[in-house]
Amino acid sequence: MCLKFFQAYLKEYPPLGREGSIQVVQDVDIYTILDLDEVAGTFQVQFQLTLKWIDPRLKMHNLKAKQLLNMLPEAERMEIWVPVLTMDNTEKKDFTLNDDFTYITVSRQGEFVRSTSEVLNNVYIYEVRRNSFEARHTILI
Repeated sequence: MCLKFFQAYLKEYPPLGREGSIQVVQDVDIYTILDLDEVAGTFQVQFQLTLKWIDPRLKMHNLKAKQLLNMLPEAERMEIWVPVLTMDNTEKKDFTLNDDFTYITVSRQGEFVRSTSEVLNNVYIYEVRRNSFEARHTILI
């Protein structure tokens, strides 16, 4: 798999959708409830946070049908915009990171265009207008 950027790609800025902003879908899987204090109204959990979004500024080469096979290597993972989610209701105001404990996959949903270059013979190029990114991170709060 290979990630291609449009010329003016800046990872510091989120992609723009049709309405001016993009939708980031969040999903939380709780693994363990570590502590529960009913009197104080606090709890501690270990969970996996999944964020899904579309970045139409990117193109992907040779996406596989199975999403887990489309995992971005660290070099590519660090070059793209990744949403940051701040958890205001936590003791330390935790937030998401794009670090070694995060993995990002790409789902193949769009149509491909076969490369016309002889150098890139049999390369399938997917525009990311319909292919979504998915970042997963396991967190202990």
